[in-house]
Amino acid sequence: MRALVVTVLLAGIPGCSGSSGSDAGPPAGEGAVAGDSSKGKGNPCPEEGLGVKSSSGTSCSSVVDPNDPDVIDCANQMTNYKDYACSEPQICPDQGVVSIPGFVLGSSAQSVTFTITNCSTGTRKLRVARVDLEGDPRCSFQLDPNTPAEIAPGESATVKADYAPQVEGEDHAAIVVYSDAQNFPGLMLPLCGRAVTSGGSPGSLTCKMVSGVEPCHR
Repeated sequence: MRALVVTVLLAGIPGCSGSSGSDAGPPAGEGAVAGDSSKGKGNPCPEEGLGVKSSSGTSCSSVVDPNDPDVIDCANQMTNYKDYACSEPQICPDQGVVSIPGFVLGSSAQSVTFTITNCSTGTRKLRVARVDLEGDPRCSFQLDPNTPAEIAPGESATVKADYAPQVEGEDHAAIVVYSDAQNFPGLMLPLCGRAVTSGGSPGSLTCKMVSGVEPCHR
């Protein structure tokens, strides 16, 4: 399964498009938890899940202006997820791209943490199949493997990586969360860093899109 980036702005949320199709849910007793029912909510769940398309039908990945009404609508779908009757698991991150423009060589590792929420109003747990660290050919990031395998509706978990480069230069990577989420079954969370010597100028840094898992992260 490939992860594709969708530029939805909820503090810069990216993700990847995709739908699991059926809204019927799992067989009785499988993956269900006590809690909210998706019935009786104010709005029907978007056909492809939260944050994939705006209410006008525009793909959230096709608009990047933070003031565009479609971008605002895409982000609002996730921040106001309790207003939608989504019975299938949905995944919503708290932030998107994280840039570390001036890591001073010799410093302690710097942690990067993303919070992911099962933003569903149904009863199904979000099942995390695996979490990969893609890109990072210099192997400057270290992924924390301790992501829960299941997240109940309305509950959150964290995914984390530590940045500890050994030599000067830029590093580009992405944490990719593969799950049974209807909206983003391969959620890509880009991160990047620049290592500088003491007294070096951090400057600006734009994270680049990456693909593939390097041998050091397999």
